[in-house]
Amino acid sequence: MGAFKATLPVGGVPAVTRVINVFTNAGISDIAVISGYKRELLVEHIQGATEVYNANFSDGMFSSVQTGIAHFAERGFDAVWLTPADCALISVPKINSTDNIIIPTYLGVDGHPVLLPNRLFPDIICYGGFGGLRGLIEQFREFIVYTETHNTGTVLDMDTPDDYDALKRYAESQSSSV
Repeated sequence: MGAFKATLPVGGVPAVTRVINVFTNAGISDIAVISGYKRELLVEHIQGATEVYNANFSDGMFSSVQTGIAHFAERGFDAVWLTPADCALISVPKINSTDNIIIPTYLGVDGHPVLLPNRLFPDIICYGGFGGLRGLIEQFREFIVYTETHNTGTVLDMDTPDDYDALKRYAESQSSSV
């Protein structure tokens, strides 16, 4: 992408702040932001969340997933919603159970955030990382529940400048329709 995605503005708000606000507005109070790369740029934008530092961030994104899951496993959580900060226009699906992996979809495309039940925490923490989180989840297909959403933001991220432009356009269209 060529920029630090977590702090890029989306609708006038840094992406990571938008994600924190989505979870807060959904009634979730225990929010952790996993820091590592460019930590000094991130910390000023994470009010309302706990910073958890991933000392192994150079090992890749999955090491941050493992750091975050370990943080919540130590605290005895039943499940964790997980999303990258560059998925700034997500919404949190309504669920009835935390026993399954919940994957929101938009027009059949998998999106974010993903709910991970605590039965997977040990597997995630010990996983060798082949294929990242998607590779691990594939091993537990019988526990996956797909939840169709009407939110295009479920599948938007900022992997390229074109992706970022599309995400910003969608954010603008949503704020003008309110």
